[in-house]
Amino acid sequence: MTYLKSLQNQVEERVLPLVTNSPTTWTKPDGTPVSSVDLAVQAELITMITEHYRDHRILYEEGEPQHSSKTSDFTWVIDPIDGTANFLEGKKEYSIAIGLMKGNEFLESLVLFPASGESFYAATGEGVYRNWEKMPIPKPDPEEKEIIFCSRTYPRAQNRMVTYTPTFYRCATYSLLRVLTGQALAFLAANTMLYDVGSISHIASEVGIECLSGVNQTIQYRPTLERIPIFLAVSPIVSQKLRYQILNCAQT
Repeated sequence: MTYLKSLQNQVEERVLPLVTNSPTTWTKPDGTPVSSVDLAVQAELITMITEHYRDHRILYEEGEPQHSSKTSDFTWVIDPIDGTANFLEGKKEYSIAIGLMKGNEFLESLVLFPASGESFYAATGEGVYRNWEKMPIPKPDPEEKEIIFCSRTYPRAQNRMVTYTPTFYRCATYSLLRVLTGQALAFLAANTMLYDVGSISHIASEVGIECLSGVNQTIQYRPTLERIPIFLAVSPIVSQKLRYQILNCAQT
């Protein structure tokens, strides 16, 4: 059963209009911004899920967990606005990410990019749908030089990746989207969260992007709010040597 796909129309109709609201903003204890739009999107997604799947667990970014202690094998993973700082500044690099896991595996994922009007959906073994149409597997560009980093790894990458083009977009889903669509070679994040990378990495894996916790170690997720020490997504053309070089940027 495609639980998430059955909700996609409702998600787009009920959630996307919320990002046009004028937000109020404040700063969380970790120094990152949050807005009233984050909370409104999250609340609407939780409402939609509980309307249809009341017994399912839900993990989300904002606020105290109230739906994570249920005993269901199914867990929804929500990031209401990934790239909040970009959203608040009127930039395009932000998204709404939703994934559904059974046990430790993602079954379905949906990521919406409101600024570009694009949606990406995947169900395990069925490929990727871009705006409801089956997406062909992008052909990697051997001349591509962009490698994307998170805030923790970007400063070191500027000094250590001098023959490449290190970049930083402040949005994990957008960063991985560039790898997925062949516009970047890799994305490295350190100390990240499941709601940041889980759904988009599931989508990326359906078109051959390798999502790793080391040079060759396929990442193993668990439906928790524990931090993920290393997340590396690489195009199939990225060599072992380059993987080591990228991962070195996570070392102090």
